[in-house]
Amino acid sequence: TNHPMAFYANNGERMRILPAGGLTFNGDTAAANALDDYEYGTFTPNVLNNGSTSTWNSKTGQYLKVGSLVNVWVMCDAGNSGTAGTVLEVTGLPFTNNNSNSVMTTGIWGTNSTTARTGNVMLNTNRFYTGGTAVTEQATFVSLQMTYYSTA
Repeated sequence: TNHPMAFYANNGERMRILPAGGLTFNGDTAAANALDDYEYGTFTPNVLNNGSTSTWNSKTGQYLKVGSLVNVWVMCDAGNSGTAGTVLEVTGLPFTNNNSNSVMTTGIWGTNSTTARTGNVMLNTNRFYTGGTAVTEQATFVSLQMTYYSTA
């Protein structure tokens, strides 16, 4: 049978497991509002100057996905992002961005001069910009945190 399982406290419903899957809270019964995906893991990212070949010695990534909201943490070190002169691009993300103007990122990268830079990612892309202008340097390390909505 298709009956939900509900949990109550203080005379009110606090959580419900829907028959088709997913959790709702505080009396909400709408499937559209159900939490239906939670996962975490690792992936191998890459950060490169758009179209270049990178030479990182260390590339690590972690992610946490709740529903369609994805948080990723990326670190690339001991190498470089390829030929300077374009924007920095993040590739190898664990889930596809749904292209709904949802990308938010903070990050730092260092250059051959060891000067740290900060920046963010333009909406609908995985490309780093700082103050609206392209990063025209070859990065020698990158550390960033990104939040976006996935297609799945």
